[in-house]
Order: sequence, then C-alpha cells, then structure tokens
Amino acid sequence: MCTRFVIYECLYKPRKNISEEEEILKSRLIQERNKGNFKDHHISIADLQDVEVLQNSKNLSKGELSSIVFAKRTNQAFLTDDQGARKLANKFMDNSKVQTTPQLFGWLYFENILIDSEKEQVVRDHLELNRPLVKFLNEMYFESMRMKLYK
Repeated sequence: MCTRFVIYECLYKPRKNISEEEEILKSRLIQERNKGNFKDHHISIADLQDVEVLQNSKNLSKGELSSIVFAKRTNQAFLTDDQGARKLANKFMDNSKVQTTPQLFGWLYFENILIDSEKEQVVRDHLELNRPLVKFLNEMYFESMRMKLYK
C-alpha cells in the first residue's frame, strides 16, 4: 500500500528524462495496481500539516512525507531507501518501524516467504534495472541465513 502522492510521483509527475529502467518499473507498478496488489491511500491536508514533519522535511518529496505521515497515523512500518526520509522518520516514529528494502528482503528470507533459489533472480532484476542496493541485499540475505541458524 502507498499514498496517492507516491502514485502521482511514480506514474504521473512530469520528468525531463526518464530511463528505460524507470519505464520498466513504472509499467510493473501499473500491472501490479491493475491486479489489485497496490492499494493507494488518501492523505488529508490535516495529515500533512503535522508541524513536526513539515518543519523537518529537508526537501523531501510529497510522496516521502505523505508516506511517513500515513505510516505514523496507521501505526505501520515506513519503507524507504532515501536516507533523508529515513532520518526524518526516525525522529518521530518508533525506529523499529522505519525500514529499508534490504531489511525487507532479509526478513522475507528469514520468514521463508522467499526461498534461496529466488535470490539470484531478485539480484539479477535489481542489477538489470540499475538499482544501487545489490551489496546490501546480499548482506541482508546472509544475515537472515545466520539468524536462522540461531532461531
């Protein structure tokens, strides 16, 4: 689930240059939304007027801000790979609820939602789309395997 601001920024916000990889990610998001796998949620003006969020926004996008506010309001985890957004969220949310894609990746393995044979495909997709997290995905995968040994 994500906010309508995130959907706008991902799918409709005008961009001067959009890479082939971004077009692929955009089409995947559209496909998953059409399947009902991504629900978008409304954020009110009152939600965005959370003074603490706005005072500390540090040039974050409306998508990041709305996601932080939504996660805080609904007591859910906030998932981001933006370091500025993560620092802001950590200031006024429970730090255990501020998470990254590699943390999610590791958790999916730890909980046996993903299996070992799927790892290479995820990493390959990540590399093909020029995403920057392969090192961290691998680290979290190995950490989840280490933790499973002591479970």
